[in-house]
Amino acid sequence: QTSMFWWYQYIWISFLAMVPNVLFSFMSLVPAFSSYLYTRSNVPLDAFLNIFLPITRSYEGKKTHENLLLAIRYQAFWISLLAWKIYFSYCYEIVILVVPTLQLYDDYINLPNQN
Repeated sequence: QTSMFWWYQYIWISFLAMVPNVLFSFMSLVPAFSSYLYTRSNVPLDAFLNIFLPITRSYEGKKTHENLLLAIRYQAFWISLLAWKIYFSYCYEIVILVVPTLQLYDDYINLPNQN
């Protein structure tokens, strides 16, 4: 029982550590919102940003942001590039290795006249 307790503690602490990263990744989808939050003079928000994203203290381009359409085009480019990379890797690397391995394993398992 104690091992499960510590496992759940590990899961929750890991989840809490990842929450700021998830928030910042969603903020990057709308650049105007990010620059709005970075330029606000709110003490609790500044403390949160200084703890979880210390690069914002020295970031000079806080007050500039890209057009939303340009940001969407940029994100779509990288998502399509990653999708093509995964597709190519699956078709020309994974399948080429997995299919013969499964055939060999099938031949080994289904050998006739075994006791």
